[in-house]
This record gives sequence, C-alpha cells and structure tokens, in this order.
Amino acid sequence: MPAGKAAIQTKAPHSAFRTWISPFPAVSVAWVQMLLAEQTPTQLPPPPRAVHGGLGCAVWGVRLFVLPHMCAGVFLLGRLVASVLLATFGTDVEATVTNAHTAPASKGGTIYYLDYQYRRDGREFFDTETVGATAYATFSAPGTLEGRRPTLRVRHWQLGPWSTHRVDQQSAPWRLVAGDFFIALFWNGILSVFVYAFWVRPTRERSLIRHGEVARGTIVSTRTRQGRGPNYFATFRFAEPATGFDVQREMEISGLVDFASLRPGYPLTVLFDPRKPRRAIAYELCGYRVTGADP
Repeated sequence: MPAGKAAIQTKAPHSAFRTWISPFPAVSVAWVQMLLAEQTPTQLPPPPRAVHGGLGCAVWGVRLFVLPHMCAGVFLLGRLVASVLLATFGTDVEATVTNAHTAPASKGGTIYYLDYQYRRDGREFFDTETVGATAYATFSAPGTLEGRRPTLRVRHWQLGPWSTHRVDQQSAPWRLVAGDFFIALFWNGILSVFVYAFWVRPTRERSLIRHGEVARGTIVSTRTRQGRGPNYFATFRFAEPATGFDVQREMEISGLVDFASLRPGYPLTVLFDPRKPRRAIAYELCGYRVTGADP
C-alpha cells in the first residue's frame, strides 16, 4: 500500500482459518496455496452488462405484499405533515354534529362515528370522525340532537383550494402531531427493514453488477450466523485502482454458492461504485450472472 494511505477496515480477520491450519501449518498452507493457485477470478465484459439471476421471481411476491404497506407508510407521513401545518397555521372552528351512528368492528366490538359539518370562507365542509363510547353517548343521547345540535371543535387550515382539518376537542394540536409522529415512526421503522431487503438492496446490487468498476479482491474470512436456518457471510478485501486504498467489506453469500469451498485468500472479482468504493459486491458470491462472463 502507498505510504500515507490508510486502509479501510470493517471487521477483524476471522480466527477460524488460523485455527484450521494450526495443527499442520506447513502442509495446510501449502495445500491452500496450491488450491488457490488453480482459482482465477471471473473476467467480466465492460459495462453496461446484461445481468440475470439473483433473488428470482419469488421476490416479486414479497414486493407485492410490501407495496400496500409502503402506500400506508406514505399516507402516515403525509398525515404527519398535515398535522404540523394544522398546529402551526390552523385555526379552531366550531363544527355541528349532524348524525351519530355505529358499525361492528372486524374483530368484535363497536366503532362509533360522528358526522359533522362546518362553514369556512364561504365553503361547506363535511366529514366523519371516530370517537370513544363516552363521547358517542354524549352526542347521541335522546334530545341532544333535538333543537340546538351539539358542536365539535375542529382545527382547520386552508391554502387555496387545498384544505385539511382534524377534530381537536382539547385544543391541543401539538398533541395530535406527537401521536402522528410516533405512529409514522413505528410503522415506517418496521417497514424500512423489508423495503431495504426486497427493494433497495437488490436494486443496488444489480446496478453495481451492471455498471460497477472491476477490481481484483480476495476473501479475508467467512462466518456462519444461525437463525431459522444458517446464513453465510464472507469478508473480502480489494484495492481501489484509482487510489490504491484497501477496502474491506462483508456481504451475505448467495445460497447458490458452495460455502464449504470458500477459504481465506480465495480470489474474487469485485464490482464497486467509484464514487463510494465501500459500496461493493463480490461477483462470485452474489448469485447474479452476467452474459458473456468468462469464468
């Protein structure tokens, strides 16, 4: 490595390989060197490359399942933005309750609804709000809706033809913002795991293989993580051609790769993003295939 250039490392080399060769170091090292000498990294055509394989058609089933949940996440973020606008720029208005009705819940119980309307800047607004049993009993009591109808406090904000409003009986708009924030954070936090695993990562990997620059690398270490089934990982190192910096990355090994055949020093073809060299993938371990590759 050139002087003054620091190596980029993420994990220390795995000790399993050292343990494996320790009983017979001379024989084991010679055998590994002979094995590695017969291995050559894959020769890839210049970009853009035709990419095949990967997670396959099954991933689209998961993507279609995640898609409506992504739409719900976008809705919750939009609701949060609307709540902030309401709390910052909105005004309180009195809305008239026009009807009270119930509906059975899907998992048992009862859902309580109040229909209301109000007038603002020459426009009539109508909406329905779900309430608790106590509030529903108050507004739907016999005689309550006779004569002067009860009213609700509504927070309203309007910008040209677009408007938004929320029922705010306690006149605490920032409490609504806090509630919407935690709901959006919880939903999108869990959803982001699936979005990254089944949308972002596969798209990024295919883009790297299709357009990435090529460098020669080697395996540094391997490891296994037990879950519902074993997951295999490999740490590899390569020198960035433009600067000579050593870059070290870990990636999950595709199930199509024979994990038992991988050893430290195994030569690899690495594809990386020259703008972010740490964004890299080892071609032989990823499960994708390139048309015209020379193994």
